[in-house]
Amino acid sequence: MSNRLVRAALLPMVAAIVGGAPAISDADANHAIYNSIRISPDSIFLTDGRDGQRFLVTAECADGSTRDVTSRSRLVMAETEFARLEGNQVFSLADGATTLLAHVDGLEASITVTVANAGWYPDLSFR
Repeated sequence: MSNRLVRAALLPMVAAIVGGAPAISDADANHAIYNSIRISPDSIFLTDGRDGQRFLVTAECADGSTRDVTSRSRLVMAETEFARLEGNQVFSLADGATTLLAHVDGLEASITVTVANAGWYPDLSFR
């Protein structure tokens, strides 16, 4: 049995013995506290063949706080021919538009990713 399962099973018992408030295990907390999720920025516009954009997935919690849940998100690009995902970054592939979807604990958020001039690779300049 994993440590996480043992801890989840023991915390409520210890709380009852000590007389404190009912404990919430990590597993319960991770599934019960999120009211909604969102992706920032609200949309992504990539303007050439080298362009990329980082994004963040955040969750609004029941207590009003906000948490970064990007690493816990299942990320999907609806149409993979226009842009590709690499971690929490989107890169241009071909001109067009697609939808970036994030799924966390049964919640879903989406934004539009638009790519223009994907065949254009501007000269690199360090000036």
